[in-house]
Amino acid sequence: MRFPAIKGSTIAFRASLLYAGFASFYIYFSDRLLARFVPDPVLLARAKTYNYGAFVAVTAVLFWFVVRYWLKELQDSQEARLAAESRKWELEEHLERYLAVSPTITYALKVEGKTTRLLWVSENIEHILGYTPKEALRPNFWSKHVHPEDREQILDTLSLLSEKGSLVQEYCFLRKDRTMIWMRDEVRLVKSPNGTEQEIVGSWTDVTDRKEAENKLVKQRKMLERLNELSRFLGEDMTLDQSLEKGLQILLSLSFSRLLQRGGSFLVDPEKEELVPKYSFNLPEVLQRTCARVPFGYCLCGRAAATGQMQYADYIDDRHENRYPGIEPHEHYCVPIVTRERVLGVIVLYLPEKYPADPLEKKFLLSAAEIFAALVNRKEAETQIQDSCAS
Repeated sequence: MRFPAIKGSTIAFRASLLYAGFASFYIYFSDRLLARFVPDPVLLARAKTYNYGAFVAVTAVLFWFVVRYWLKELQDSQEARLAAESRKWELEEHLERYLAVSPTITYALKVEGKTTRLLWVSENIEHILGYTPKEALRPNFWSKHVHPEDREQILDTLSLLSEKGSLVQEYCFLRKDRTMIWMRDEVRLVKSPNGTEQEIVGSWTDVTDRKEAENKLVKQRKMLERLNELSRFLGEDMTLDQSLEKGLQILLSLSFSRLLQRGGSFLVDPEKEELVPKYSFNLPEVLQRTCARVPFGYCLCGRAAATGQMQYADYIDDRHENRYPGIEPHEHYCVPIVTRERVLGVIVLYLPEKYPADPLEKKFLLSAAEIFAALVNRKEAETQIQDSCAS
């Protein structure tokens, strides 16, 4: 151990100096005093013999106290050093444990001209993103996993770090399990005393839950706006077919949904219990001919009419009885237009294949169908009034 060796050398050096100084002082003054007060040579020789014994005894006692004091000092210093090292290791252990369970990844980047290089990343990156620290330290790790649509904007904003000193950005990042999450990236530029750029310290935090909650609120607000828009044209002076056309166009123009620009609306022929198409948008002619009449309980639209329940299909399953050559993979929402337990019609909407059903979207479409039902009821009432007046 180097520390005690250095202290031991210091003690030996100090003891040597003390001994040399004390011995010189004692011998010089004791010899002069004996020569002055003991003139007899025989007695002087005997006194010097006793003096040497006294010197040894005094030196031994002095060294016992001095060395004991210095050894105590060395022991206290050693214990203090060991305690400091123990506290240091304890703090490092606590820090490693906290970093391992922290929801935030900590990292450091080295600034090299106009580029940066990842120097260090906390161990919890494997728990949060699935990548080991070794994988994260590979060249171009960040650029390979950040969402391509976010990459350019992030790099442009990062160029302002030298001017601002710190930045906060949020973007999508690819986990090792191929899922995409929202990351909050906070960075701060650390400069050397002479003002030159040295390194960047930062943190990544998974904010997916918050972003999804924010997006859900935005989506709900837009849905309410669309429902209000649907409600407003109930009082407009249009025919039923025109109202159904406009209502369907509003649904197909939803910016917050992945509905395809394709769909149609049916009304019920009560005498035959069949669905009759009233408006279609971007539907193939062969499909329009095939679905010119849809019996209750047949295909998805017929099932929606027969049950009064929304029908959802995430692929072309056995319920798709109406098929035609060249049919493309797709998903469906078939939403019944229902009032007072009576089915008035069905709205059919298309989704891309492998699109997960959205409960919020389903709720919105059912609310929209209620508005369509009020519209159909109103138009039917107007027709009955006109017929009664004509008769």
